[in-house]
Amino acid sequence: MNPEEPMTIEERYQDLRRMKKRYQKSEPPGTELPAERMEAYTGLHRKSLIRLLGTDLQRHPRSRSEAPTMTPTCRRSLL
Repeated sequence: MNPEEPMTIEERYQDLRRMKKRYQKSEPPGTELPAERMEAYTGLHRKSLIRLLGTDLQRHPRSRSEAPTMTPTCRRSLL
């Protein structure tokens, strides 16, 4: 990966999955991979990393679609 180019979301999740295995094996959790190194590598905040490492790290589709901002009736009334 080129240091000037930002990570894609999929690259970030792949790296987090790899880090999670090492993070969970360390005693106490998190001592092997300091949060500062993980922050610098992924560009995520420490608390965001801790929250993500506690999940299954699978990307899920959005749960709802965007509702239209104006209905056709509303548009006609503005004309």
